[in-house]
Amino acid sequence: MPGTEPSAAQDVRRRIPREAAHAMRTIGRVIEYVANEFLHDEIPPGPQNPRLQAVELLMGLSRQIYLECPEMPPRPSLRERCGW
Repeated sequence: MPGTEPSAAQDVRRRIPREAAHAMRTIGRVIEYVANEFLHDEIPPGPQNPRLQAVELLMGLSRQIYLECPEMPPRPSLRERCGW
């Protein structure tokens, strides 16, 4: 099927050390908390909303931690493993 092949970015797997996993989990919980507060905020949504800015900052930090984790070698496809 066209469009069902994974992109090169999806092929990249990373080995996430315990410390990085803990940091990303913690950041995720903080993002969830701030996002919940954002939903009940009286400040109108928009780029100047400090809660939205905090969520964006935290998401960027989590992504940075993830991208610093070492890449794992790609796994051979089923076709390659079976020699087809």
